[in-house]
Amino acid sequence: MLPKPEKNKKNVSAQQLDLVDTLSQEKKLKNKRRFVLLSLIITTGLSFAFWTYKTVPKIKIDFKMPQIKMSDIKLSYDNFSLTINQLISKDKNNWSIYAKTISDDSSFSLNAKDLISNSENIINDLSKLPDSASNSSIKNSLPQGTKIQESDANYLITTPQQKILFEFKIDGQNLEESKKIIPSLVEKIYWYLTLK
Repeated sequence: MLPKPEKNKKNVSAQQLDLVDTLSQEKKLKNKRRFVLLSLIITTGLSFAFWTYKTVPKIKIDFKMPQIKMSDIKLSYDNFSLTINQLISKDKNNWSIYAKTISDDSSFSLNAKDLISNSENIINDLSKLPDSASNSSIKNSLPQGTKIQESDANYLITTPQQKILFEFKIDGQNLEESKKIIPSLVEKIYWYLTLK
């Protein structure tokens, strides 16, 4: 019986190391070539751009940022009043609406003589109430993150920028049906006062 031929483990591992070294050297060489080529292209491009700018001074590059006119976005009072009147058209004379921003005293009113005089007391009373945004009927009409404090048909809406008071008084026979319109009214008036 012949003995088994012995494998030379050291010889095999040395060959593998040589192969790995060869591959890593080739990879390093490719990366160096790419870096040098990219550097030459960037240098040439920048040099050409500066040379063009210097030799051709008559080319005038005038870049202006587009401007958005807020007046185009803002609702005019006439259009806004028409929108509100369409929402409450069934029983317009039974509605009293008063909305006021606390910070700059912008306001909207409709048949609201008796509501205006009592607004400071209502603000104080509503400020003491907890946030009811999670179960409020108007929460879907307003941006997320607004704090809503409500009592009956009075709402104090707080955003990071401002506080807005909403007062509604509804007379008549269809109170429950009329109260369903309040979220739409709050949404329209909120955006009117915010963009005003």
